[in-house]
Amino acid sequence: LAFFIDELGYLNDFKNSAYYSNEMSWHYFSLLMYDIENYSKHLRQQTNFSPREEEITSAFFALVREYFIEHHDVQFYADRLFVSRKYLTKVVKKAMLRTPKEIINQILLIEAKILLKNSSNNVNQVACLLNFSDQTVFSKFFKKQTNRNPSDYKMDDLF
Repeated sequence: LAFFIDELGYLNDFKNSAYYSNEMSWHYFSLLMYDIENYSKHLRQQTNFSPREEEITSAFFALVREYFIEHHDVQFYADRLFVSRKYLTKVVKKAMLRTPKEIINQILLIEAKILLKNSSNNVNQVACLLNFSDQTVFSKFFKKQTNRNPSDYKMDDLF
């Protein structure tokens, strides 16, 4: 995990001119998500999970990968899995030690950071790309997650 995070940081450092940096960023991001899912499978094997709980957790991650930009709310995923929001939260928290909302927010945050470091995107464009209702809502989300304004983050050299 540390390797992929370091590589993402390197690719998003504008002092380094890497060919295909956007494609490489997506590649490393996908590998990072793959490793996180494998780690979660490892954790599930160490604890007692019913086949149904394992199925729900895997299906939740598949749905999040597909819809995290369009849908930021846990209820959407619970509806798609035909379970209550409360049950989905219980199952995912048991497997990942994090709530579904925390997982969705973490993925949104990583995507936001990648998009902000792309010099052609301004904060308003990133808010639109990630399906936030407006720039203010996105800025509040980003500040809550990082304690920094997205515009300040964009200007910073660090990932």
